Amino acid sequence: MKTNQGLLNFFMSNDIPIFLLHGIKDDKSCTCGVLNCSKPGKHPYSKINWKVVATTDKKFCYSIEQKISKLNLAAATGRINRANEKFLTVIDIDDSNSHMLKILLNKSKQTFCYKTGGGYHFWFWSKKPIKNSVSLIEKNVDIRGTNGYVVTPPSTHVSGKKYELLNESTCDIQDLPNEIETLLNIKKNHEKRIVVPKAEVPDLLKIWNQYNIKEIREMINNSSILIPEGTRNHTIFRLLCSDRAHGANKSELFRKSHVYRKCCENYPTLQIEELNLIVESVMKYPAYDNSHENVNVKYVNWIEKNGISKESFLKHKLQTLDDNFFSSLTKGTDYTSLQTISLTREEYFKANGLEQYSVYKPSALGSKLRSLGFERIKTAKCNLWNVNIETFQENTGSYQRIR
Repeated sequence: MKTNQGLLNFFMSNDIPIFLLHGIKDDKSCTCGVLNCSKPGKHPYSKINWKVVATTDKKFCYSIEQKISKLNLAAATGRINRANEKFLTVIDIDDSNSHMLKILLNKSKQTFCYKTGGGYHFWFWSKKPIKNSVSLIEKNVDIRGTNGYVVTPPSTHVSGKKYELLNESTCDIQDLPNEIETLLNIKKNHEKRIVVPKAEVPDLLKIWNQYNIKEIREMINNSSILIPEGTRNHTIFRLLCSDRAHGANKSELFRKSHVYRKCCENYPTLQIEELNLIVESVMKYPAYDNSHENVNVKYVNWIEKNGISKESFLKHKLQTLDDNFFSSLTKGTDYTSLQTISLTREEYFKANGLEQYSVYKPSALGSKLRSLGFERIKTAKCNLWNVNIETFQENTGSYQRIR
């Protein structure tokens, strides 16, 4: 287990889907290259949705042994295990004085666990899927389950610390203790909301600004925390901006604002007129265009705006190659993942001398394939499409150059 290969063997033997994250450089910056990255060393390395990329494929897992010396590694949680039909659930503790930490460290039979940059991860098997939650059972104790992921050893934290195993000799993943499962069920079903303790307004704003939108949604969706006074308008504004970015129109924003209002502490004092002003402010921002028709145009406009490329023919070449790629796809009896289709498209572009190209988000790529008459089937891991990639490669002569 001390070696990278030993860790990979452990993940494979336990049927744990893994994938790569961006790593941490020597100067403690993220390998993504983005200045002031919001999640250094914790966001996916691939441009494809991590839920599709995460895999238990042994060839992939053994091929990344050298890469994880510079990149970080993550494990998908909450997926059913094919061997024991249980679900991986991880307890993420960021407080060394946590009561939960003392309970878990004093367990006679230790489970697979390790130190993170500032806390601990404890892995368990649960009989039923458990949702992600933030500070549900205790402050600074989060749960990673369905549709979640955790950073694993031998990754490097932004602080420079390594993710290190606590128990080299005992590596089995134990079943989730009954008392913890009971506590989770009680907290989940408890109707009483927990009100965030009072604090000075600037301090509250600072605290709530540290939460990302996903975390805020988790807190208000499980009804465990009310948005405190002093942060209500700002938090609703952030939530509505997220909705707007995903295409919400004005009427939808008004409706959602009333939903968020009821998630606030002392919500009757938050006037409807205030919500209307917030919505008007959010409407100043354009809705995100996720249609497949504009993927190439938006990409070319972006690189021209930022002065990244001086190739005047890029727009024409990109669109020509893109049209040629999709028109060459044929239907087949075998089904292919969006990740494979996207990677094949990238290789096709590179083989034809195009180093700068657009990338379809999974939803846009799916929409594109659907418009061309391809069909989708849903599986436990991802959606698959009846695209015959092997025939495409044969017909194009292994990506022979076109002019």
